[in-house]
Amino acid sequence: MDSNRAAFESVDKLLSARTADADALEQQLQVQRDANAVIGLTKEQAAAYNRTLVEEAAVRKEIEASILDTIAGRERLQSYGDMAGAAAGFFGEQSKGYKVLTTVSQVFHAAELAMTLAELVPKGIAPSTHAPAPSTRRMPD
Repeated sequence: MDSNRAAFESVDKLLSARTADADALEQQLQVQRDANAVIGLTKEQAAAYNRTLVEEAAVRKEIEASILDTIAGRERLQSYGDMAGAAAGFFGEQSKGYKVLTTVSQVFHAAELAMTLAELVPKGIAPSTHAPAPSTRRMPD
């Protein structure tokens, strides 16, 4: 239950941060509108630019929401697995109840592991955006 409480507190903090980000974005949009008038963009160009900023912010919020959903799902799987493992302790090790609940616990933990792998594998396969370090070795003459 503590992990669920921590997850909810984490979600609350992120939602508060998202609200602050939206307010900051609105302020930035106003600054940009003012700057556009100064640098001579047409109203259409300024509106297109501002729409782009708003769309980017919306996409960012959708990504954050999906991350929060993934975290919450993983936390639920972990909790269910832990509860099934704890309930198995009420049965004798040779009973069907113990075997079933132990299997259920293992399945939930396997699903949790699968979610973690599904998140980490694409990051490991993605090409690096960092340039290799320059070589300090001299070429032979």
